[in-house]
Amino acid sequence: MGEVYRAHDGKLNREVAIKVLPDAVARDPERLARFRREAQVLASLNQPHIAAIYGLEESGGLEALVLELVEGETLAERIARGRIPLDESLEIARQIARALEAAHERGIVHRDLKPANVKLTPEGQVKVLDFGLAKALSGSGSSPDVTSSPTMTAAATQAGVVIGTAAYMSPEQARGKAVDKRADIWAFGTVVYEMLAGRKTFEGETVSDMLAAVLTKDPDWSALPPGTPPSVRRVLRRCLDRDAKTRFHDIADARLELDEAPERGPVPASTVAATARRSPLLLSGVIYAAVAADGTFAFVPGTDSAVERSIVLVDRNGKAKALAAPLRSYHYPRFSPDGKRLAVSIGPGHGNADDVWVYDIESGALTRLTFGDENGNYYAVWSHDGRRVAYSSDRAHQGIHLKNADGSGEEEPLQPNPRPDLPSDWSRDGTMLAITRDFPTTHIFTVSLPERKEVPFAANAACPVFSPDGRWIAYTAQLTAGSRPQILVQPVSGSGGKIQLTSEQGAFPVWTDRGLFFLADRKVMVAEVQTQPGFRAGPLRELFEIPYDRGSLPLRNFDVSRDGQTFVFLTGVSGRFWKQIDVVLDWSRELARLAPVGK
Repeated sequence: MGEVYRAHDGKLNREVAIKVLPDAVARDPERLARFRREAQVLASLNQPHIAAIYGLEESGGLEALVLELVEGETLAERIARGRIPLDESLEIARQIARALEAAHERGIVHRDLKPANVKLTPEGQVKVLDFGLAKALSGSGSSPDVTSSPTMTAAATQAGVVIGTAAYMSPEQARGKAVDKRADIWAFGTVVYEMLAGRKTFEGETVSDMLAAVLTKDPDWSALPPGTPPSVRRVLRRCLDRDAKTRFHDIADARLELDEAPERGPVPASTVAATARRSPLLLSGVIYAAVAADGTFAFVPGTDSAVERSIVLVDRNGKAKALAAPLRSYHYPRFSPDGKRLAVSIGPGHGNADDVWVYDIESGALTRLTFGDENGNYYAVWSHDGRRVAYSSDRAHQGIHLKNADGSGEEEPLQPNPRPDLPSDWSRDGTMLAITRDFPTTHIFTVSLPERKEVPFAANAACPVFSPDGRWIAYTAQLTAGSRPQILVQPVSGSGGKIQLTSEQGAFPVWTDRGLFFLADRKVMVAEVQTQPGFRAGPLRELFEIPYDRGSLPLRNFDVSRDGQTFVFLTGVSGRFWKQIDVVLDWSRELARLAPVGK
């Protein structure tokens, strides 16, 4: 994309980078004018993880960009030395995601994200280079010729030459189709995979081989370190979904998942068991450890636990009060109809060995409601009278289950389903459940009770909630591929058409007696609505901003009381509370001295 020189800015007395543009751009007035317009937009980006553009200069017929000079090695050079430890990889990934998020909010797509375009400064800061320059230089969102894709030169297409950029192309980019921010999300997934695995996600000897792998082959998930947390694996699978419609639509969703990921993965059970048998070090109580190259072994003694959180009640002014509930890995809190209890999931999240518990707000009693296996039960909603809860189960009989809220009696499957179902809301007359089905592509169904008859309601939608009178359903939907989610309202019968409540963005609706609440990014919004004789909404009002975990579609991680006066959120530390770290010197020699496993 041009030759780069280190230079000194004599006017401001600083070191800069000068990128001389190719003749094909500099000598083409139309392309140069287009590039200047793009450069002006790029120069408006002000984010600590994006290398800045200082100016565009012309001298002696040459056009050059004046760029921030970023010291340090590229991420490609760092990966060349071997796979990057999990905690370091996640921190780099979080910073890259923040850079992409800031650019995407301004409508800027990188289109050529790869390790060579990421710098790691000596201070440990990530800087993403060349934001949007690929689009600026090509001037087109699509091209029928993949050889004109970013940084793929004619010389590089010779047989036997591995093309770095091709390995990070999204399938739609490889096919020469128009691309949007989801192409960056795909590339982000390949970069994170490469950091963890120490090798490219897709490989091949020629351009054709490389592109064929991108279009047809799945990543080798076994190449990831054994201690990679499930949440990180989920992020990678959602980023590397070949179907752009079901890929993560916003990099913020990936970042939020990574923010909750523990910095170090758990020691595999096989490693712990083998170590306990071979060494006098009894490691059955190890939380985290997978050992330095010189044989030094550091571990955290104790029992494993997921991210520990507090439950926080917030009023309409944003004033928060933490409940006296013990620190636990809470997820998906839901108010009972009378607002006196909370149904919460406790566990790693997303159904991984979770179980449903009930917390009494006044007494502080925390009571376990379900007893699942490693797959778990999660995402509970209350019946209209508070006597029962419906929840999702990932066990052998998947689908939605029902159980008495006081713990009595046996659980009852609503209707076993091999696909994941989430109970999103229970109508106040008790006659209907609204559910979200499938993942990552989600659809809404209604289930009549007690007949248990399913009716499709909305496609490519999630998070349905009933109006208090049971006549309407509000839900989150993405109207076009790559667009921001919006709040829509539709009659329960499905007839009568849709009403779009939001124009900018909106997600996670909650319908109360005091209006329809939802989130616009991290802002809590409310609309006063009327449902009789028809639906009518008043102006949207912002109540407050939240620093709490909001969840990621379709999983809502907060709730609003029926009277619309109190909100419940989850807060806490991303990671574990460690009180002690033990270090064992020359551990590998000790293992070599002892008898082999089984003897």
